[in-house]
Amino acid sequence: MGDVRVGKGKRTSIILVIIGISVVLFSLFSRLQVAAGAQEGPSVAGILLEGGSLDEKREVIQEEVLHWKQGSPIRLESDYETIYVDRSLFHFQIEETLAAFEEKTKRRLSNFFLKPTNVQVPLVVRVDENDEAIRDWPERINKEVMINKLIALASELQENEVEIVYQTEPSREMETTAEVTVSLPQLSETIVQSISENLNGKVKIRHSRIEGLEKENGGKGSLIIYAKDDILIERNNRFEDDPAPIKGFFYSKNNIEAYGNEANIRIEGGISAQKIILNGIRGRASILPFKAAQFIEFRYYEGWKEQAKRDSRLQIVCDKDIINNYSDLVPEKRVYNVVSPKILEKQY
Repeated sequence: MGDVRVGKGKRTSIILVIIGISVVLFSLFSRLQVAAGAQEGPSVAGILLEGGSLDEKREVIQEEVLHWKQGSPIRLESDYETIYVDRSLFHFQIEETLAAFEEKTKRRLSNFFLKPTNVQVPLVVRVDENDEAIRDWPERINKEVMINKLIALASELQENEVEIVYQTEPSREMETTAEVTVSLPQLSETIVQSISENLNGKVKIRHSRIEGLEKENGGKGSLIIYAKDDILIERNNRFEDDPAPIKGFFYSKNNIEAYGNEANIRIEGGISAQKIILNGIRGRASILPFKAAQFIEFRYYEGWKEQAKRDSRLQIVCDKDIINNYSDLVPEKRVYNVVSPKILEKQY
């Protein structure tokens, strides 16, 4: 009889230990939840839905969606055209959205002690592909990709403009509208210095192919840009396999930023600024798929193995003649010794 009592005591002790561990774990998870602070909490399209009944959540979402739909048309933009899309094109499925939200935020055995927080659910949105507004889009536009981009935008109630994606890049023939030759007077250093000090504004170089004019001695001239504010070089020679040359020297008293992702350029000359930001990849970039391509944000790029074999889409080649021309034009104190760059880290 004594043995039985001892056995019951052990079972009672085990049960108490399990309960004790459960209480400790629950307390620990609760403290972790408080410590984490739950900075945002569960949300739908950025709309905080913490607490409240299902009807209250539905009402909040409906109000936000209505406010968004009353906004100005969505702007679709490219280098060739602009299209506006009325927000009535989007059909929001609020009940489906709430069902997905409830499913992701409910307690399960795996998260019994800590209900999911910071759950972010997009709105369920549908767009009628046969809508007249979409049917009127030019055939060159990739409608499937554009509809997906629009749905992604509306599902988060965003306001950004959307870049147009094409089936094939439209051709835009360049034509000469005028030829102007200007003879520049021989200016003194004082006048040049005064001009440089009064320059202001930002410089954007986009969709350009810049080459120097042929000089009488058979050589070529070059472009020199001097700016007090930022210089931005982007979207030049997009999706082409061969780089477009830009002969020139670019100087900014602030920042210079250049892109060679979609663009493919070769700056022959030099750049100088307080802060220089260069963004580039190697190999091909396209709006159409090619063999072994990786698909990133509606664009196709080389994989890392192929990138390692190819040239960068942003190349800067030092041309001392152009730099010397700049030095002669704008008298400033500068350092002439060239220090070879040290590569700290290289990844593909």
